Amino acid sequence: MHLQKVGLQKVGLATLILTMAITSTAYTSSTATLTVNTIEDSTRKGVVRIALWHGEEGFPKGKPFRVAAADMTNGKATAAFNDLEPGDYAVSAFYDKNNDGKLDTNMVGKPTEPYGFSNDARGTFGPPKYQEARFTVTSAGQTVTVHLK
Repeated sequence: MHLQKVGLQKVGLATLILTMAITSTAYTSSTATLTVNTIEDSTRKGVVRIALWHGEEGFPKGKPFRVAAADMTNGKATAAFNDLEPGDYAVSAFYDKNNDGKLDTNMVGKPTEPYGFSNDARGTFGPPKYQEARFTVTSAGQTVTVHLK
């Protein structure tokens, strides 16, 4: 009987330690902030629309992971995405000249408003691939700059 009781105590202690370790890890997982700076060669004012992508699914025309709008002053705008898990992301952005919430295009689908992607990625015939715009956010955070052209 005494051996069974000691064995149960050891199992109980091991379970308690494991539970504490898992709980501790869950509460100490770190999140990061991504700061996105956009630059457009002008002195314009208006709104820049920024989309954050976490994975290549849908990039860049589907539903983004998160979105932000930032006021542009003298051709510059900044937005922050908080509480991000460290990992790979990509950014697309455009200067919404007419503030209609969408990237305007001409009859053949070419954008008529300045736009850009992280890593200043550009596609040859269409948008760049996710891998070209991808960057890594660490727990220390990250700042990226997108040049709108």
